[in-house]
Amino acid sequence: MKAEYHFCINQPEEYRKKVDAISDLFHLSTAKGNRLKSNDCPVYIVGHSNEYILVGLNPGYSAVNNPIEEIEARKSWEHYLDFYQYKLKYVSVLEY
Repeated sequence: MKAEYHFCINQPEEYRKKVDAISDLFHLSTAKGNRLKSNDCPVYIVGHSNEYILVGLNPGYSAVNNPIEEIEARKSWEHYLDFYQYKLKYVSVLEY
């Protein structure tokens, strides 16, 4: 995750190409709205509770939330980790 984060921050054009290639590999299309977001930093949410495992790769896009999340995620690697770990804990609490 850390390497992908730094790849996104330091080589945004190459990162965009890599993400677009993954979308192409899985035949994800803009028309269907299911292409991976290649302009945003990677988001990996992996967690668990007593009853389920949650895994998200480039989860759903929100025109309201994503720009805010992107600003937070780009501050630093440590801030990125804190932000998404807090978000996972918050989502877990909402489930109960």
